[in-house]
Amino acid sequence: MLYLLVNIHSITPRTGLENLTSASGITIFNIMNTQNQSNIDALESKIEELLTLTQKLSAENTDLKEQMQTIRSDRAQLIEQKERARSQVESMITRLKTVETA
Repeated sequence: MLYLLVNIHSITPRTGLENLTSASGITIFNIMNTQNQSNIDALESKIEELLTLTQKLSAENTDLKEQMQTIRSDRAQLIEQKERARSQVESMITRLKTVETA
């Protein structure tokens, strides 16, 4: 916490706030503005990081959706192939049973 010895100089006409100056002559509002700017800069940096991360995650999400669609398509083809193979095997079994009984 920063403690300063201050003198009240005047009331600023625009804001109605007291213009405080430290014993070293630094205006408190300037310190506040510097701190506020520092906070704003830090916030801006965090927002930029979040935007970058959002874009990265969005691209990754798009890729994952495409992969899921490919996997679903491949799965459907495999199920179809399995059903054809099962049908062929059942047909062969039926024919073998017919040959055995003849």
